[in-house]
Amino acid sequence: DTYFVVAHFHYIMVGGALMGYLGGLHYWWPKITGRMYPEGWGRFCALVIFVGFNLTFLPQFVAGFMGMPRRYHAYPPEFQVFNVLSTAGASILGFGMLIPAIYFVWSMRYGKIA
Repeated sequence: DTYFVVAHFHYIMVGGALMGYLGGLHYWWPKITGRMYPEGWGRFCALVIFVGFNLTFLPQFVAGFMGMPRRYHAYPPEFQVFNVLSTAGASILGFGMLIPAIYFVWSMRYGKIA
């Protein structure tokens, strides 16, 4: 019962469901709204989400492989670097999720007609 289980679950669910949702949203947005979003920002957003996603969950895989248990409020110090990297990745991932919300709202008013 290590962090490998947590990492595997979230890697599959976030990687499969959420990434598919965002891809579909970007594909269908011009068809639904009749407005284009800035494609350069979309590509930048995909890169930021990819980096944040992997920086969040790959350290959890390593920590789980090294035996870091889950459901504990305190961990041995040797796992701190993995938790810090995972937290940094989650912050980047959160920022990456905020970017589309901004440019989708922007596109409703200023986007080119699709």
